[in-house]
Amino acid sequence: MAVTDTTLPEQPTGSATVATPATAGEFEQLIGTGDHTSLGRMFVGFSLLLLVVGLAIRLVVGIDFATDNGVFGSYLPMVDVSSLIALVFLGVLPALLGLAIVIVPLQVGSPSIAFPRAAALSLWAWLVSSGIFVTSIALDGGVGGGDYDAAALGNISFGVMMASLGLAAVCVATTVLAHRPAGMSLARVPLFAWSMLVAASIWIVTFGAAPGLYDPRTCRSRLRCGPVRELRGRNGLGVAGSRGLHAGHPGARHRR
Repeated sequence: MAVTDTTLPEQPTGSATVATPATAGEFEQLIGTGDHTSLGRMFVGFSLLLLVVGLAIRLVVGIDFATDNGVFGSYLPMVDVSSLIALVFLGVLPALLGLAIVIVPLQVGSPSIAFPRAAALSLWAWLVSSGIFVTSIALDGGVGGGDYDAAALGNISFGVMMASLGLAAVCVATTVLAHRPAGMSLARVPLFAWSMLVAASIWIVTFGAAPGLYDPRTCRSRLRCGPVRELRGRNGLGVAGSRGLHAGHPGARHRR
């Protein structure tokens, strides 16, 4: 009897090659991170960098006041007040919030900061608004500047900075209040976390009330910016946004 070959042809395997998803690079992971340690370190790093810049400007302003050598000229009052605000809102407060974002979750036993995406939003919004505020100072805006549009830009960026820092303060305060483990009362919270809870509460109330002190029609403080008015009066200049700006000021614009 003849034997026939019944070998079946090889069937293609059903397993198709699965493409592995592309992994994000280190820079993309850093931009989109919600890790509290990374966010806090970036807060501290950028704030220290801006703090050094602000201190350098304050040093030049002090030398200008002491020697009257006219380094900034008619821009001196604006640079003086704006650099002081930059020291606080671009340097000191973000550094404290960055430390709180890193340390507070570790002290209360939380795996992350409360609202990590909101904390990331506060970081990048603060950083962008800080750059805009520095740009407005360079354009004779900032706080008490002579250019109306640049002063308005400085006030808007200042408001965004306060809102961003207030959002970060909300994240820190919520972490202390709601992310504590069972059995840890507020009386047993470590001292630094407790102090940041008190400070964050004060900052939230302060940042919420601060925009009411500014008049958007004139881009100047309702407190009348006493030091700015006094210093500009010595140089023959008016307050930023007023109709009586000195004609010799290079950034002044007449509003008629």
